[in-house]
Amino acid sequence: MPAEIEIKLNIGAEALQKLLASPLVADKIIGGSEAVHHLETSYYDTPSFKLMHSGIAYRVRKNGTKYEATIKTEKEAHGGFSSRNEYNVDLPDGKPVLQGFKEEGFDTDLEKLIAGESLVKLFTVDVERRLCLLKISAATTVELAVDRGKIISGITGNECAVNETELEIKSGTKEDLLAYAGQIANLVPVTPENRSKYERGMKLCGINLTKPAK
Repeated sequence: MPAEIEIKLNIGAEALQKLLASPLVADKIIGGSEAVHHLETSYYDTPSFKLMHSGIAYRVRKNGTKYEATIKTEKEAHGGFSSRNEYNVDLPDGKPVLQGFKEEGFDTDLEKLIAGESLVKLFTVDVERRLCLLKISAATTVELAVDRGKIISGITGNECAVNETELEIKSGTKEDLLAYAGQIANLVPVTPENRSKYERGMKLCGINLTKPAK
């Protein structure tokens, strides 16, 4: 499966409104691509954190009436830019499964990896996601996603806010994405967000990552 390539940025509310209204975004939106989704995403691991120790993040996402399980493995993350492998399996409900990922190209046997342990819910990310597709060059299309919501720990009960802006390549080149992010930085104040929601959620649970995973 192709790697997911994206940049995450922290942009203040006023600066974000300026960006969204600017020709840098408004003139590049592909017609009919704008949408708003309510996403409820729960992250799982075993009691001994076998997935984390293997550099794997496992989540189940509810989007409307649809459910999807996803495995992510980290490849690269710096300056807000990340590249990672992602494997998705459709689900009939919100229960996590161990099967189906091999058919998507994931080469690890999850049942052998967790060795009889169960999967337990660690934390949930609840956000409103506003998104659209942008044609940022003749060769490159990216998805712009603005997430607003919170992360809730199922272990400690603690919460933290989510305010992220993501740019993910749908087709085209990493170079075009980086150049476009540079144009955004010239227009409004931004800071890169190197922490994934997975990393932030694990910290909220009081868990120190042994390997980076998204």
